[in-house]
Amino acid sequence: MRKIVFTFLLALIVGGVLFPASVFARRVAVFGSLLIERCTNDACTTTEGLTTQFNGVTFLANPGLEKTIASQIPPFWFPVFVNTDTDGPGGGDLDTTMVLVNVSGSSQKIKLTLRDSDGNTVALTTDVFTVDINHTLSLSISNLLP
Repeated sequence: MRKIVFTFLLALIVGGVLFPASVFARRVAVFGSLLIERCTNDACTTTEGLTTQFNGVTFLANPGLEKTIASQIPPFWFPVFVNTDTDGPGGGDLDTTMVLVNVSGSSQKIKLTLRDSDGNTVALTTDVFTVDINHTLSLSISNLLP
């Protein structure tokens, strides 16, 4: 029994040395654009462009927010840059964060469409959001990527 326990513990130690946590890290990268549209039905199968329903800002930053590039919303189509390790972001990583405030006077259901630099749609884990009156929606784009 001692041999089995000793062998198991030795295997764990050797495995930890040979395969550090960084080996299992997941890096996501996207360079493209994000479109925000308003859903015109409950299932959000049809959408229309936004006009004055939201105000907000997007910003591209590294995890420490030491270098930041910001742009105002509207317009509701803006560039997106993501190159980050989702398990342990570091100083060289980049992520785009979007902050929207519903100023329309009614609850709004919106759909996000992410496209890469070639115009191809990039799948998101969640692409439809409901934002109540005067509420703020804050999203990190890297968290929406599968």
